Amino acid sequence: MIDSLDSTYIVALKQGSDAKQVQEAKSDIQAVGGKVLHEFKVGMKGFVVTLPDDQYNTMTTKDYVDFVEADKEMHI
Repeated sequence: MIDSLDSTYIVALKQGSDAKQVQEAKSDIQAVGGKVLHEFKVGMKGFVVTLPDDQYNTMTTKDYVDFVEADKEMHI
C-alpha cells in the first residue's frame, strides 16, 4: 500500500553506474522510507519508486543519481 504522503518518482542513475551503485540506490531508497516498484535494466539504469514527499531532495543529492522526476502519464 502506498502512503498518501508518498509520491511516485523515476530515479535515474548516472550512465556507467555499476551493480554496487544500483544496490546502494535500492538500499538508500528503502532507508528513507521508499519502495522500489520497478527497476529499469535496459536503456538506462534506474527505478520507479515511491518516496515520502519530504525525501525527494535527499535522493537528488546522491552521487550516483542523474535525475529524479515525478512519474506521470505522457501523451504523444
